[in-house]
Order: sequence, then structure tokens, then C-alpha cells
Amino acid sequence: MPETPISSSRLLRRVVSAFSSLLIAYIYGVIANAQDSPLILLAGVLGLVNPVAGIFSSIAIALTLFYLKSFFLLLVLLPSLLMLLGRGIRSWTSAAIIAIAAPMSVLYPKFSPIFLSFALLGSAFEDEIGASLNGILYFFVATSVSSILLPESSILSGLLYLPGGLAESITSSTIAGSIGEFYYKFASELLSNSILIEEFVLLVLSFYIVPIIRQNFGEKYIGLLAPIPIILNSFLINNHVSTGILYEILALTVTMVTVSATMSLKRTAVEERKQFVKEKKKIDELARRAIWHDRSKLVDIVFHDVKEKADTLRRLLTQGLRVLVLAPSLEDELLFVRFSLGSRHIPGNVVLSRRINGYNGIGYVVYIPPLSLRDRKRVFTMLFLSQGINVDELMVELIAENTENYSRSQILTLFRKIMKRLKEGNSISEAILDALGETRPDIKPEFYKMFEQIYEKYPVL
Repeated sequence: MPETPISSSRLLRRVVSAFSSLLIAYIYGVIANAQDSPLILLAGVLGLVNPVAGIFSSIAIALTLFYLKSFFLLLVLLPSLLMLLGRGIRSWTSAAIIAIAAPMSVLYPKFSPIFLSFALLGSAFEDEIGASLNGILYFFVATSVSSILLPESSILSGLLYLPGGLAESITSSTIAGSIGEFYYKFASELLSNSILIEEFVLLVLSFYIVPIIRQNFGEKYIGLLAPIPIILNSFLINNHVSTGILYEILALTVTMVTVSATMSLKRTAVEERKQFVKEKKKIDELARRAIWHDRSKLVDIVFHDVKEKADTLRRLLTQGLRVLVLAPSLEDELLFVRFSLGSRHIPGNVVLSRRINGYNGIGYVVYIPPLSLRDRKRVFTMLFLSQGINVDELMVELIAENTENYSRSQILTLFRKIMKRLKEGNSISEAILDALGETRPDIKPEFYKMFEQIYEKYPVL
């Protein structure tokens, strides 16, 4: 059924949404020490229904768990979670990735290069502003979580410096006083610590350049270029280079290169599939337009000069070779294949030059050149004679001289228009001049450039 691919895509999207919603609720449940709560399963169910509902419900459940377990945790993480909710309105995927990657970098610091890599790559299909917002969000979620969970400020895997121990240093005995004291220390740390300020700028810069790299160089270069600001930050916060730091930098780069290369291959495959479907529709449309030529048998006349090439094509196909048919137009290629094989079916080992990425394994190229002036005179003479019409030699010469850079199929189209006007009662000269006025050359300069490129790479017959 035609709707199957769409349904499969929606199902996959919902499964991913359900899993990410469930994981978000579980991660913040771990922070709240309430990972066994049945509410977490509700996030997965709602994520399966709708991705936006999933991200909203998972964060709402996280807020609920914080409220039930620790009002202090709720007020501390409330700004970050509200920022995630706001991001989820515009892009649920970005919000989900940041909501997972940022706290996981703190909970499992040994794997922080991997989590940071996925957070960066999640911004590949955002615009520059959206990617920058992701960077800001990642920084604030990570620093908020680390301020609560880490006993002291730490450098995670040699890549990121995060504040810690702020919750343990609070002296106030009331909730309001504790929250006020926490935010005062948190703001003071962010504004006075030059390391954190530099890290914030470099981290956001790394996110910002991800879509720029994708747009200008392609996905496969994201893994090589996007980590550069993170690597610079690593040198600044460590003040030295050790084997461990180099290992973490290598882990970050390898992860990003691997994932970005996979993204590039997947996206290329999807684009090629879309292009193939588009080209197939175009070929089918041209094939329908060529039916008139097939039925009229006039195609034999316009391809009479390349009968030997038709024999060559049949012989190569019999040998099982993959053959590229190259002609000035796609319709010419279709007509030539049908002229050669006597069938509308195009064998799998015949490649038409306009088919995208179809040149792999080509053995030979059968080239169908445009008709010369002399050939055009002969063709038009034979076309008119085939319809029992005698045309003055000067008139044939006029048509031939005015059809330079016409493909063979375009010549047949011109002749069809002439015949239509003759049937309407026009004189032969009027029919020819009117048809010439409505028809234009269809062989473009790009065809000759393509021929030169193919000629350099493959044996052309």
C-alpha cells in the first residue's frame, strides 16, 4: 500500500519519542532518588502517543518527582527544566537530546565525550540560533545538575569544567533561605569564574558552528571541525596536555566523526532515493510522451544513421555488460533503447545518463550524437516521404538549417506539429514556419560538458 512508508516513519518516530521520554523521566528520577516511581512509565506511554506530549510529560513528571522527594531540588532545577519545556515547543528532538545528554554527562563523567557528541550532532539540522540555544541550554542544565550532585568543582573527562559542592555548602535552615543562598553562590560562580565564562563561550560556539559546517561542507566534516572549540577549552581548563586528556579528546572526535559520517551516509541514501523517485517519474512521463513516436514508426527514420550502434548495444547486453546510453536528451535515450531492443522495457544493465548515481560498474558508453545538417536534411526528407508528402528541397533545407541543436526527439516533435497544421488546412510553408516558431532547441551546452567528462572516464562507442 502506498501509505506504508509514511506509517512506518511515524511508528519509528513515536518509538523514539517513547524511549526518549521514558529515559528523560528516569534520569531525573535518579537525580531525585525516585527512579522506581510508576509515573516514569507514564512518560513513555504519552511519548508513544505524541512526541511533543512525551517531552512535556517527561519534564512534568520530573518536576512532580522533585516536588514529592525534595522541594529544594525542584526549585533549584526548575529554571533549567522550564527552559527545556520552552525548547520543546519549537523542537522536541533538541529538547530531548539536551535533557538526556546534559545530566548524563554529570552522572556518568567517563562517557561525557559521547553524550556531548550526541548533543552537538543533535544541532546539525537546526539553524544557527537554534543550535546556539542548544549550547546555552546544555551548559545551564549541566551546571545546575553538577552544582547539586558533585561534591566539588570538577573537570569531566578533561573536557568540561563544572561547578560542584554548592548544595553542601548551604548554611540556611529554611527552604527560602537555602534557595536564595544557592542561587547567590551559583550566580557568583558563573559570573566571577573566568574558566566558566570562557567555557560557556566556547561551548556555545561549538554548537553554533555545527549547522554552518553541515551547510557548507557536509555532515561528514562536523566530527572534525565542531570539536575544535571544545578541544581549545580542554587545553584552557587543564593548563597541560596529558595522555588521559588526549584520550578523551580522541574519544570525542572519533565519536563525532563516526556518528556524523553515519548521518551523512543515511542522509545521502535518503536524498538519492528521493532523487531516484523524482527521476523515475520524469522518465515515466517522457516515456508516455514518446508513445506517439513509437506508434508512428517514424523513430526508425531519425535513428537510421545509428543502426550499427543499436546492434552494438544488443551485443553488449547479450554479454551481460553494463552499458551507459548517452544522447543529447533523456527522451532520445529512451527512444534509442526502444529502437534497439524493440521493447519499452529498459533492462537493468542499461543506464540512462540522466539517472543520478547510476554510473557504477559501467563497461561501455554507447553515444548517440546530435544529427548533423546533412543528416537533418535526409531525416526531414524521409519523414515527409513516409507520409506521402513531397516537399521542395529549399523548404527541407530551411528546416534543417533552423533545427541546429535539436535532439532527435525534438525533431519528431517538430514534425508532429507540422503534420497537425497540415491536417488543419495550412499550406506546407505556413505549417513549417508556424511549427518552427513554436519549437526551440533543446540541446544545452551542459550536455557537451557531460560528454567530455564521460569520455575521459569510460570507453565510448
